[in-house]
Amino acid sequence: IIDFLNQNGKPGENIHSFVEGAVAFTNQMMLSISKSVPEYQGWGTTLDCCVIYDNNAYICHVGDGRVYHLKDDCSVLEQVTIDHSFLPMDISYLSAKEQKIAQLNAKLSEYIGKENAKIDTCHIQLNAGDIVLMVTDGITRLLTDEELLEIFKNPDFGKVKHTLLKQLSSPTAFVREYAEFKGISPEDAYKRLVDDRTMIAIKRLK
Repeated sequence: IIDFLNQNGKPGENIHSFVEGAVAFTNQMMLSISKSVPEYQGWGTTLDCCVIYDNNAYICHVGDGRVYHLKDDCSVLEQVTIDHSFLPMDISYLSAKEQKIAQLNAKLSEYIGKENAKIDTCHIQLNAGDIVLMVTDGITRLLTDEELLEIFKNPDFGKVKHTLLKQLSSPTAFVREYAEFKGISPEDAYKRLVDDRTMIAIKRLK
């Protein structure tokens, strides 16, 4: 993405097209590397990219990472991206908890490094106090949206990261529910679900 920005300069008026072009360029670079370097064959990654300009967030999304919009009053955590994953069965009849557990077995359908990877775009108008939250599935596998929302209700934004890391360092409430559902210990469930945990939170102050 940085190479694309260096080669193409400023985005101009159509920011979404520019950012989407940067992601498509990244996908082609990943494809080229995976085809030319044997040890990288079949490699891929998920990607969420966000450009903030004039109090607007322009987002490009590939994979099962997530981007959320949290409004100033911390009343709702809105997922603005759609997971690029699929399950070979209908889970609409299951309870919310059972659906989340079933989705842990979903297969990735789009990723950087795939031929003609689908790139989703979306836009968020940011008001004072709003937060754009970007997280990998290593966080959403361990926490429900409700648990994430509670963490961000802390009025001290600077402490959110420490609160999140502390909560993720041991079995969460959802992990314990998963353990009970599977008939295994919370510690074994945690080891089974733990994955890369990356978060970026951007807050508009004024």
